[in-house]
Amino acid sequence: MRDTHVFSDHHICCNHIDHYSSGAAPTQAAEVWNNTGVLSGNGLAADPLFRVAVNAAGLGIYLFDPQTGEVTWENDRIYDIFGRKREDGPLPVGEFLAHVVHPGDREAFQRSIEASRDSGAVFRAKCRIRRPGGEWRWIEIDGGQEQRLDGRPGRLLALVRDVTQQRTVEEVLRQAEQRLRDVLNALFCYVGVLSPAGVLEEANQAPLDAAGIEAAGVLGRPFAQTYWWSYSPEVQARLEQAIQQARMGQSCRYDEDVRMRNGRLATVDFMLAPLRDATGRIHKLVASAVDITQRKLTERALRESEALFRTAVESVPLGFMLYDGDRRLQYINQDRKSTRLNSSH
Repeated sequence: MRDTHVFSDHHICCNHIDHYSSGAAPTQAAEVWNNTGVLSGNGLAADPLFRVAVNAAGLGIYLFDPQTGEVTWENDRIYDIFGRKREDGPLPVGEFLAHVVHPGDREAFQRSIEASRDSGAVFRAKCRIRRPGGEWRWIEIDGGQEQRLDGRPGRLLALVRDVTQQRTVEEVLRQAEQRLRDVLNALFCYVGVLSPAGVLEEANQAPLDAAGIEAAGVLGRPFAQTYWWSYSPEVQARLEQAIQQARMGQSCRYDEDVRMRNGRLATVDFMLAPLRDATGRIHKLVASAVDITQRKLTERALRESEALFRTAVESVPLGFMLYDGDRRLQYINQDRKSTRLNSSH
């Protein structure tokens, strides 16, 4: 006899085969095949290639029948994940939810189960589990709810993987990224990370505060179109050229006026450099800038002061010479030059 069931994302066929043991009444065994022919109706992973693949991937196989409450753990790996022995048997659902799933993950896990049951959608969940020794581990579960032709809720078939190491690495990377961000945000200079195409991906807090804008308004946009540069086509064109050069492996540095809070222009010492990965491929562009507005204003004031000084001294109808502390001549006006020239003849 052949019945057909459907798991989410899988077409399931059950071949019920009558078989006999000597003198005994016929019993039924169910062989369940999905489109790759790997699963049995009583939960056994019958296909040896499937077992090799699942075990090589470090996956545990879990089958739950909501009609009977029966839980079946199919391979040794799922016992390893939960830290149990074969003779202990699988965890009942009630015990799993009440004592094994982390309290902080329990509600979300339950919601995932209910959503899959009600809609027939693929079941996916991440949670922390407590092993018998008290150790907490992270697991991911992906599964599908069987949809029977008679409308009754079918079994939940799931693959379980231990992702503790992955989560640990992700957390280390997250902390390292946060430390780097904290360092960048503590700097007074402006720092941004661009894709090779020139799209702004990251920026420290200093340029955002200086311009009075939020990160959401500039991240993910072409750098040349962001608030700092978009006030002038000429300024944008110079930046686009710098991006093109950096994309080809050449660092660029020049002074530029950029727009800040309330439209004020600030002069920055701007630099754009390529960032290469381990293979030498340019995978990011790093932009940095230092506000040199005050320095430029000071330099201009000095130039103006020097020009005023020269004008004043040259207008004096007397010779004028300026010496430094080591009695070295620093300046002599035209009248004095003429006097010295005449005296030499």
